[in-house]
Amino acid sequence: MYRLLLLLVLCANSYGASFRVTSYLLSASVNGQNYGSTNAPLAIDYSLIGVLGVPTLQITGTFGFYNDEFPFGYPGKLPPDPTISLRFTDVTISCTGGTGACSPWAINFSALFTATPATVGNVTQPPRSIQPDTFLGIEGTGNNGKGMLGVLVSNVTYLSPTVGGYFAEMVDLGPQFISFIGNSTNVQFTLTGNAMATGTTISMPGSLWYSFEQAVPTNIPEPGTVLLVSAALAGAWLLRRSTN
Repeated sequence: MYRLLLLLVLCANSYGASFRVTSYLLSASVNGQNYGSTNAPLAIDYSLIGVLGVPTLQITGTFGFYNDEFPFGYPGKLPPDPTISLRFTDVTISCTGGTGACSPWAINFSALFTATPATVGNVTQPPRSIQPDTFLGIEGTGNNGKGMLGVLVSNVTYLSPTVGGYFAEMVDLGPQFISFIGNSTNVQFTLTGNAMATGTTISMPGSLWYSFEQAVPTNIPEPGTVLLVSAALAGAWLLRRSTN
């Protein structure tokens, strides 16, 4: 009995928990050099050319919003989806030329986006706010056996893979509060790297990503139905107790 009531309560809590991104502004800063884009993926092509035999650091990649495996803009819309993510993809980080090593580096990512609650199925009153689970992950390869990467959120390091061959890490960051009263939310995270010896390369075609796992309601009863069924079950339990 208690398990069934709990299940109904959980169904009621997940009512309308999905959202649609309507517009966004992406920005990134690589060692003080700024990049920006509105409603389109952000291409990053950074080079710090060495002088007097100092190696050159180069960082290339694309930062953007994704619906599951497809970037926003494919096929030309921004629909709601069970998984919406920010990804830094097709990444190559290299240190070439000269002698010695490239200095440590950092890429600060930011996404300011507006969102509206989405309706699914028989849901008629979207929520004013939701808290979807968020996940942070990184995957790639590198030939720098002593190198180390770091992925930070709110100045806390959540991922720190060692770059020597294949690497992959993921962490659950828990619920991210999204309010639909002001309609805007800002997400920030940072990718850092230690000094890289010349001749070393880090490749991340699979990306660094920050995802929102939405609890999209499907076949969830209307709130009125939940209350009626719960009341009926509670009444049956009280009647059984009094007869016993």
